[in-house]
Amino acid sequence: MVASHFAGLNEGSWPPPEKGEFAREEEINNFNRRIRQLNRRAAKQGSQGEGHTSIREGYTLYLGPSEQRKIALRQFQNLLESANDGVAMAASLVQESAPERLWNPSELFTRHYQETHSRSLTQRVMSQLQARTRTWLAEARAPQKSDAPSLPQTDPTRVAYDARRDPTVPAREYDFAFRSKPPVVPTLSVSEFEQLLSAPALVWLKRYLGVKAAEENGNVWNTSSGKWVHDWLAAVAPETERTFTRLPNGAEIERRIGAAAEAKRAHIARLCQAAGKPVPDWWTGGWRNAVFLARVLAGKLATITDWPWMATEWTIEGDFRVSESAVLSLRGRIDLLLARAEPSAGSLATDDLWIIDYKTGAKKALTARRDAAGRRPALKKKVLDGSALQLGLYALAAGALGAQRTEVSLLSLLVRPLKPQISGGDFSSEEDIFAALAKMQQTGVFGMHGPLRSAYRFTDDYPLATLAIDPDILEQRWELTHPALVRDEEDMFW
Repeated sequence: MVASHFAGLNEGSWPPPEKGEFAREEEINNFNRRIRQLNRRAAKQGSQGEGHTSIREGYTLYLGPSEQRKIALRQFQNLLESANDGVAMAASLVQESAPERLWNPSELFTRHYQETHSRSLTQRVMSQLQARTRTWLAEARAPQKSDAPSLPQTDPTRVAYDARRDPTVPAREYDFAFRSKPPVVPTLSVSEFEQLLSAPALVWLKRYLGVKAAEENGNVWNTSSGKWVHDWLAAVAPETERTFTRLPNGAEIERRIGAAAEAKRAHIARLCQAAGKPVPDWWTGGWRNAVFLARVLAGKLATITDWPWMATEWTIEGDFRVSESAVLSLRGRIDLLLARAEPSAGSLATDDLWIIDYKTGAKKALTARRDAAGRRPALKKKVLDGSALQLGLYALAAGALGAQRTEVSLLSLLVRPLKPQISGGDFSSEEDIFAALAKMQQTGVFGMHGPLRSAYRFTDDYPLATLAIDPDILEQRWELTHPALVRDEEDMFW
């Protein structure tokens, strides 16, 4: 007996929509019209009889968005054909991100329903199906009678399902956690520590189980543009590893960034020339935008006069003590370091050190204003939402590596003028947050936090099938598991 269960068959969810790729929509449409012709040129008559085709040597078939969607549908149909006992299909009545909106079932769901029941699938029928499903679930969740038969093969699933939805207990082995201390404590990057606050389960799966979802290309352009800007700004300093050099004047900074950007453009031009193609207009436009960002940020660096020594792309890695009982094992790469006096080669031991983190998005300057009670609610908020967490970790590491006094700043288009924004000593008031992160890392008890798919930010896909939990339950369990990492209610958003 083989039965199949398919959920999420809503319009725009499954089957997957045709996605755009690397060019403008009209360019993609024109290219897709030529795909069949291009693929016919790449194919030839095979050697196994009439109608058999194969690919010419040196050629390949191009799979555009339409072809990729057809392959996904064919694979789905194979799954349907493999079921010989029954198939269960499910679709949501409303959108999870906007419960006030009805969500139409997909054409695939509608077609199979009509073939099975010989009637149309209307919103009224969907509401009736929802009511029947709710009744069925209520009966399935009713307490078992003492004489009810037990199914050993399904009991663990029932136990795990209930345990993940119990708001009175902290995270356990059913919630991305170990029962005992993990055999190996992995070193986490500063960006992964930031992700611990928004999607800890993804970090747990990646670093403790070694699984992660396939990378999507939907945000590849933004990622590439940001990397270019960081690389070009790093070129402000000579290519000397872990060594401080003199901060050049504004004209020299502009020249070095221009040379680095032009080298990137020339490299792409050579690749296109080798392929017999011109450099695409869309690429040139993106490159010019990245050049603009780099020059604006560099112009802000040129205003610095009393921090004459600099180092870029400084790598840190090691175990750093937060408190007597908490140690963070982290690694990272600092975008820019400035010092008033020249430290020795390979060392951060200096009286004054300024840590700067480049941001190509619209990030505001950090603040650490105190309230009437002497607390810094603005700093705590920015640490817990990730805005200041990386800089806090860098300040912690720099202090352990010999820096006597540290200052940190974000550098973005919205920051003016560029000056130290938060003292490294200010982060001492948030020691409990860093200690909680260290405890998560050392114990391997993460739990689940945040939505599976956020409507407000980019989130990675889960590599393993994961059922969504009510957000209120997740928040209650997060508070029980990591009380120091709970944000104020008015600051929370997903």
